[in-house]
Amino acid sequence: AAPRLPRFSARGLATLAIAFSRAGQPAPALLDALAAEAAPRLREFSTHELANLAAAFATAGHAAPALLDEIAIEAAPRLHEFDSEQLRITARAYATAGHAAPALLGAIAASIAASERRGGQQHSEAAA
Repeated sequence: AAPRLPRFSARGLATLAIAFSRAGQPAPALLDALAAEAAPRLREFSTHELANLAAAFATAGHAAPALLDEIAIEAAPRLHEFDSEQLRITARAYATAGHAAPALLGAIAASIAASERRGGQQHSEAAA
C-alpha cells in the first residue's frame, strides 16, 4: 500500500490510518509512510479528517511527532471550522499521544470557553 499512498485522497489517507489504528495490527512501516505522505498535504484535509488522523496515530500508539506538529500548525487557525466533537477528538488525540502542542490545546480551550459563553448568553437571552 505504501507506494500507492500518493494516489490516495486526504480522506483515503485518514480512513486508512483509522482502519489500521482500530485493527490492532502493528504496521509501523505503513504508518510511517502514511505520516510522511499526509504531512505536506494537510491543507487538503477537512477538519474531520485532521481530527481523525491525529486520533488514529494516538490510538495506534505510533509515534509521529512531525505529523502531530504539522497537524497542530494546520488546525490552529482553522479551529473555528471544527465542531465540538472534532475539538474533543483532537484534544484527546494529543493527550493520548503525550504530544505537547500548547498553542493548539490552548486555542482549543479558548474556543470551547468562547462557545460556552455564547451558549450561556443565548440561553439567558431566551429566558428573558
